[in-house]
Amino acid sequence: MGRTSRRLQVPTPGITHDPSSSSFRARLLGSDDTLALQQTPPPAPDPQENHVSRQLRSWLTLEDEHSVGYGKSDSVEEAPLISQLREMLIETGLEIHSAAIDALVKNHGEIEAKIDDFARQYTPVIDETEALYSNIVYPLSATLCHSDTKPRATIATHLSNEACFKEREHVLRQLQSGGSVNEQGENEKARSELEALQKQAQALKRDKMRKLDQIEAEFKQQWQAETVKMMQTWAE
Repeated sequence: MGRTSRRLQVPTPGITHDPSSSSFRARLLGSDDTLALQQTPPPAPDPQENHVSRQLRSWLTLEDEHSVGYGKSDSVEEAPLISQLREMLIETGLEIHSAAIDALVKNHGEIEAKIDDFARQYTPVIDETEALYSNIVYPLSATLCHSDTKPRATIATHLSNEACFKEREHVLRQLQSGGSVNEQGENEKARSELEALQKQAQALKRDKMRKLDQIEAEFKQQWQAETVKMMQTWAE
């Protein structure tokens, strides 16, 4: 290439070029395009582009530009055209390569943004699920409750106290309606009735606790099933 360029700088008699020619060769060798290329500042060197450019040059470089079958005069005239065509192909290849890299970077950024957005939406759901599951694991009978008329205590304590209170009221009403409480026989009868009522209260308490455990177990199963459905929906 260097030898051909030096040969073209020497004017050759008998060979003239028309500046106003509209042929493809004249447009490639036009002075306006050459001047525009000379005035354009060179871009900053990019190692990746240099590597691609070297590969394109190695693919497009001819082994011997003067042994393709042209005569001596034809080789002098065709060498610049082939050189410029090669440069145009290299430049086009670099543009295609740069556009592909830019598209990959843009798509990668969009995917990363979608992943971050999904993580922001998914984190509150996980936190809420963990909070609900912790409430389910905690025994329902040990849950604290209170009201304006009753002290703060667990559900089991409230049920037990309420059952005992009702049983004592029932015994007192029976004692008051039975007449004199000073007689020994009536006292024994009342004591036996009180013991029987206490046993009933304990049985009632155990029954209530068993029902609470059943409700808690059913609620856990339903919640776990709903959680699995939600996770499958999010996975889709």
